[in-house]
Formats: sequence, C-alpha cells, structure tokens
Amino acid sequence: MSSRGRDRRPTQAQLDWLSEHDYETVEHSGAAHGYRSRGGHERAWLEDTRGRTVVAQMRRYLQTRDSARIERALYDYLMQRCGFIAHYGLGPADGGPGDGGFRYEYREPMTLIEEFAHSRRHWWKLGPEITVTELEGCGWFLGDTHLYADGLTCTDVTVQVIRLMYEHLDRLVAARDTTDYERDVTTLIALARRHHMTIVPAGFVLTAPTLAPPPSREADNSLVAELRRLAGEHGHDLAEPRAQLALA
Repeated sequence: MSSRGRDRRPTQAQLDWLSEHDYETVEHSGAAHGYRSRGGHERAWLEDTRGRTVVAQMRRYLQTRDSARIERALYDYLMQRCGFIAHYGLGPADGGPGDGGFRYEYREPMTLIEEFAHSRRHWWKLGPEITVTELEGCGWFLGDTHLYADGLTCTDVTVQVIRLMYEHLDRLVAARDTTDYERDVTTLIALARRHHMTIVPAGFVLTAPTLAPPPSREADNSLVAELRRLAGEHGHDLAEPRAQLALA
C-alpha cells in the first residue's frame, strides 16, 4: 500500500536510498509531502510494505499453485503497479455480492501469468533475463519511483517477479494442461454414464466379458480402469491394444 501521508516516517533503508540517489523532501504547507530528485522531476513515493515480501508471496504462489498464498502485499502490488482489475477483492469477503475474489479468479497461476504477459507485454518480451536497466528503459513510471520499506524500488520488485514467472513457466503450463485434461475426461465419463454410452479409445475394442484377456495391472483409479467399469455397465469389456492379439 502506498503511503503519501505527511506523517509517514521513512525507514532507514528508504532514507539510504533517497540519500544515495540525491532526493530531497518536498514540502507542502510546512510539512513533508513526498520526495523529489534534486534538479530533476523524478519523484519518490514511500511504501509501507517490504519489496521482498511481495517477491516471497509470488514465489510461494507459483511454487504451490495455491492462490491462498496471495496475500495483501502481492495483491496490492498487482493491483496498483501491474494493472490488474481493481474491482476484485482479495477474497469473497472483500468483494461485492457473488464476487469470488482475486484468489478465486487467479486460482490457476497460468491465468495470472498470461494476463500479465498480455497487459504488460512490453515488459514480458524482455525475457527471463530481464534487468532493472531494461525495465527502466520502458519508461514505466514516467518519473515516479515507488520505494518499499526495505529499499527496493517497484522496478526491482517487478524484475524479480517476471524472472520468477519465467522460472516456473514450463512446469505451470504442464500442470495446467494436466488439470484441464483430468477435468475434461471426468466430465466426458460423467456424460457418457448419464446418457448410457460407452467410451472406446482409439486402438481399444469392446469384447464380451468372457472373451476379454485378463486386464493389465492398472491402478483401480486409472483412466483405463474407469473406462472398463463404464463398459461393464453395458455388458462389455474393454480390450487394450496390446491384448488384442490374444483375441485373434
């Protein structure tokens, strides 16, 4: 959350950054009102939270594929700095009637990554080795720096967030594809059962139960086992491709 109030006291890390980059206090009606680079137009706004907290929350979210790991620091960062839709509350209690919240909307991390890559494609195309200098070259803040309590800037945080997304990208794509496949197959079997149909995958054949070779030792909860149970409900068995020679 950004703090622009006049009573905001900077942390030592923020003071060190402001001093190193030659920023001075801007006063309004006799009170501090932000910071400005000496002789320039760049301004710095102080954040209450630590930049490392934002990065750590993103890392846990991507590693676990658990949107409950999206906490307030990461949520505020994505809303305020990355252009995500602000009308979502973090959870249902934060949103309007029927609003599942940000965590529900982005329960699948690939949904968040794909939206980020689309809406911030000029950042995303800089790739997995993105640097602070490259991101600054995009003219992101147009002279504004958001400075976290631990001395990290929002540019520093964003570089680390993008690198994390790329680091986990292949694994998350595969996990999402597996989830989609399992959901689709479950739906297909449920529809077949409801409408009294049998599913015969390519290469399999339906046989009378007495003619079917002994089934392989697939797990009871495997797809083949479930399809064999479905065929059995209609008085058939399902012969696997490698077992069909035994029927010839």
